[in-house]
Amino acid sequence: MRFVLGCLLCLLPLPAQDHTDFLQISDTHVANYDGVSASLALQRVQNAFTRSTFSAFLAGIREQPPAFVLHTGDAIDAVCFEGAAGSDVCGQIPLFQAAAAKSPVPIYLALGNHDTERYILSGTPPKAAGDHSISAAARRQWRAALPTFQEGTYYAFTRSAGKTSFRFLVLDNGEPGTAGSEYGRQQLAWLNQQIASAREWVILAFHIPLAADDFSKAVKAAAARNSRVILALAGHRHTNAVEEIDLGARKLLQVRTASLALNPSSYRRFRLRPDRIEIFDPGETNTIARVLELVQ
Repeated sequence: MRFVLGCLLCLLPLPAQDHTDFLQISDTHVANYDGVSASLALQRVQNAFTRSTFSAFLAGIREQPPAFVLHTGDAIDAVCFEGAAGSDVCGQIPLFQAAAAKSPVPIYLALGNHDTERYILSGTPPKAAGDHSISAAARRQWRAALPTFQEGTYYAFTRSAGKTSFRFLVLDNGEPGTAGSEYGRQQLAWLNQQIASAREWVILAFHIPLAADDFSKAVKAAAARNSRVILALAGHRHTNAVEEIDLGARKLLQVRTASLALNPSSYRRFRLRPDRIEIFDPGETNTIARVLELVQ
């Protein structure tokens, strides 16, 4: 009888977790400058050791792993660099892919401006300049490299805390002029559809923070139509902030997390709970900076 009872207990569903933790990182700028023009490599020297910084971060979360990592862009410093021998030095996406493959948890990535450009020398004196003429090809490479992008470089995924569901909408806003491009129009149409049909709490993630540009205006207009859009996560500026974005009738909380490449403590923990989201101070696992209540 004891054995039968034990087997029956094994078949009972496990209780849902009352919380789900994830970490936000941004701007890892993983790079390898071997063969790159000496002048260009010197101008990007601040990212010379980013591979080891990113790898150390992933190794460090093994002991108490979150449910997943959300990376808000500039995973690499560039897709390709102008080479010392004249031809481009590429292979930067596989470099990130190899490092990310060692993560103990899934990594969800939003592409940043560096993730879809090549770096060249331009002007007098020659200075590092981003060239987005390769952006479409770069997106194809990213889709082939990471399972995250199987459906495209903007996508959705869902996580739960207890019986409360959270839908993450990850956008691709790193390329200049995104709103006016065909790719941008398709992305915004998808975003509007996702937000209009959302019954879960919605968290937006993208690289460039919401501001006054046309893409931001379109995102804010879409978010304003559904009060379940409660949080936006971004990077790009290499600074930390928790700020309120005006949507007209209400405010949207936007959290920015600084560059992991420049500071190994630049990561942020979020705790999803059935009735709230706890937002921790950068680099902290115990100190809560803000609590976002889920008001029906």
